[in-house]
Amino acid sequence: MVCDEKCDILIIGAGLAGAATAFHLSRMGAGRVVVVEKEAEPGVHSSGKNAAMIRANVADPDVRRLTESGARSLARGTHCEYRKCGSVLVGMHGGECAVEDHFPLAAGKGLWCPDDGVVDPASLLHAFLRGQLVWYNTRVVDWKSDDAGVVVRTNMATIAARVLVNAAGPWAGVVGDLPLAARNRHLYVTPQMNEIDPSMPFVWDVVNGLYFRPESGGLMLCPCDEQ
Repeated sequence: MVCDEKCDILIIGAGLAGAATAFHLSRMGAGRVVVVEKEAEPGVHSSGKNAAMIRANVADPDVRRLTESGARSLARGTHCEYRKCGSVLVGMHGGECAVEDHFPLAAGKGLWCPDDGVVDPASLLHAFLRGQLVWYNTRVVDWKSDDAGVVVRTNMATIAARVLVNAAGPWAGVVGDLPLAARNRHLYVTPQMNEIDPSMPFVWDVVNGLYFRPESGGLMLCPCDEQ
């Protein structure tokens, strides 16, 4: 197959996952990196609806290595503003802090994580994409492996790449022919509440799957639903 373009690494998806991958690969000198995005701009879907919370502590030790490293990097404020508000992780092992000491409207016991915070996802996304080669309005039609890597056919061009990165978010299963299915997750924002101080931490019930944080004078809440 004749290819219109060649690159070392082709990334499908210009959301936060694809943008961060492109940023770090480029900084490492990994060669020519190209990002293709089916929308006219980045972050239209899940990344644009991100709850913006930076949490370093998770139960899985392998995942925790990533979350701790990522939180330390973002806390420096290099890529975008980082607002350190802390978090209370209800039900986290070792947590004996009274939640109401930090968030008076809540109750229970939790792990106090003073260095957690929030960022602006849009600013972070654009910081990662700055200087990257991104093709917008470019939809992947199909792809196949060959001896040199992969050949990806899009509605704009056929691209040969040494490595293909699937960062297609809800479409990752379709793009990669993987047993993955997209699921909706719901975020709710309450009206303004006089009791809410915007400097309050976010609270995350890690056992039952619920988090909330101050937002726009009220609360943003998510039941972490996966159905």
